[in-house]
Amino acid sequence: MKNYISLHTILCAFLLGASAMLINACSDWNEPETLKFDTIGPESQNPELYARYTESLKEYKKRPHYLVYARLDNAPKVSVSEKDFLRGMPDSLDYVVLTRPEQITDFDREDMKKVQADMGTRILWYADLSKDKDAINKAVSGMSAEGFDGISLSITRTNVPDATQLEKLFASAGPRSKSGKMLFFEGNPADLPTDLHNAFDYIVLNTSGLTTAYDLVFQIDHARQFAGIPSSKLIISAAPEGKLTDIGKESIIGTAGYVVSAGPLAGLGIYNAGNDYYDPQANYKTIRAAIQLLNPSPIK
Repeated sequence: MKNYISLHTILCAFLLGASAMLINACSDWNEPETLKFDTIGPESQNPELYARYTESLKEYKKRPHYLVYARLDNAPKVSVSEKDFLRGMPDSLDYVVLTRPEQITDFDREDMKKVQADMGTRILWYADLSKDKDAINKAVSGMSAEGFDGISLSITRTNVPDATQLEKLFASAGPRSKSGKMLFFEGNPADLPTDLHNAFDYIVLNTSGLTTAYDLVFQIDHARQFAGIPSSKLIISAAPEGKLTDIGKESIIGTAGYVVSAGPLAGLGIYNAGNDYYDPQANYKTIRAAIQLLNPSPIK
């Protein structure tokens, strides 16, 4: 009995010690630890091929073609995927409008420099006067400080900027500025005085909520005939998940078709672009298809 008790005591002590070690180990496992990963991009995998590709891409954007631009809801409170970042967007986009430019992060800044230099993509500061009366001043100073390529201004008839604001804006961006910075107008072109048409590079017509091609063509004709916007300055817009019911086509693809058939117009704008990110075959599948439709690649 004595030997049994001694053996039992030793066994219990061993198990208690092992349990303590296991608990401590589990505690260590539960401690969060930052892991570092080195992302190897195509520029590192094959620098020569990547250089040829990016040069070809920049040359394409310099040639006459239908423009495609997208709005990116950058810098959300919590990023959920690559859809929140510039680096994940299609390379063939001509312009990307950051809808939260004042919240620009270091990740945005890093991505901006890369897509501007490598892809020739131009990044615009979105200024919405209906949400911020000081939006133009912030856009002008932010564009310069952060290295944006221009400004996309959204106004309505009830919040048209005063002459002082317009003078500052036109001196900083657009054809009148001679600065090389782009200036887009987003809104109802009927709200834009005729003598200001030539102060903007492009007029973006918000047709993203339309559900029929009939209404789309009506809006295009109204902008040209009533507001006097030339086709060469007019961009029409669409959004993911919409549909032009009378022609049975997805909104982005259907609207892209009318850039050609109702014009030719300057190009296509994509609102809420991030909603097109997820697809089992390829990210931004619909936007890529629209770009290909408007500017077919000679390489199949």
